[in-house]
Amino acid sequence: MFDLEALCDGILYLYNLRSGFSRQRALEVVKMRGAGHDTRMHSMEFTRKGLSVNAKEPLKL
Repeated sequence: MFDLEALCDGILYLYNLRSGFSRQRALEVVKMRGAGHDTRMHSMEFTRKGLSVNAKEPLKL
């Protein structure tokens, strides 16, 4: 087998976290070759205009 991450320029993790009876979607940039990026997890939502990420503050778990 080979390491797939070594072949990728960017890796994003998408989460659907459960807290009690509610869920929260989140995004984490694990790797983005050639670009500085925030590695913290941020809340996100799908809207009529597309994907909206709250990049101003990290997700508090």
